[in-house]
Amino acid sequence: MIEIRDITVRFENKTPLENFSLSIARGEKYILEGVSGKGKSTLLKSILGFVELSQGEIICDGIKLSKENLVEYRSKIAYLPQSLNLDFETLEDLIYYPFSFAINKPLRPSIEQIEEIFSSLKLNISLLKQNLNEISGGEKQRAIFASIMLLKRPIVLLDEPASSLDSVSAMAVWDYIYSQKDTTFICVTHNDIYNK
Repeated sequence: MIEIRDITVRFENKTPLENFSLSIARGEKYILEGVSGKGKSTLLKSILGFVELSQGEIICDGIKLSKENLVEYRSKIAYLPQSLNLDFETLEDLIYYPFSFAINKPLRPSIEQIEEIFSSLKLNISLLKQNLNEISGGEKQRAIFASIMLLKRPIVLLDEPASSLDSVSAMAVWDYIYSQKDTTFICVTHNDIYNK
């Protein structure tokens, strides 16, 4: 599902990844834990093609990362970054934003689908109509996670998916991740919050 073969990423003053290889099968959940500055987020950005490789190759779902096929390649991947610019009025606007792009419009979820995943993540569906400045950081984080999961990509990359969550909410996120048997996850975290 994901093949990372001998990749190196060099910046001007440092090399966060050097001769790194990793093979992850379909449905596996891979958690990278460690302190800041060790290349965890760089790895996710490399997989997405946001960071240029100095050497090596990455293959996701049978498609090799290259400039020529980025659209097709990225259509296999959902990504939750560590921080987002939440320039939306309501939570509903945020949830539906990824589905405003042409490639995602056919995947636009029904209210029933949103309600189902909200329930799993311990979110009330009534939050959809609320202004974002009236919603807690933890609720926003879970809602963003819900939105990217509704894209139904075979590969999901998560950068600190439970960083601002209390233990109950974090457990709900990790339980949901592990319930997705056919979805391949790479998660990076500073803390070993939950490990099955």
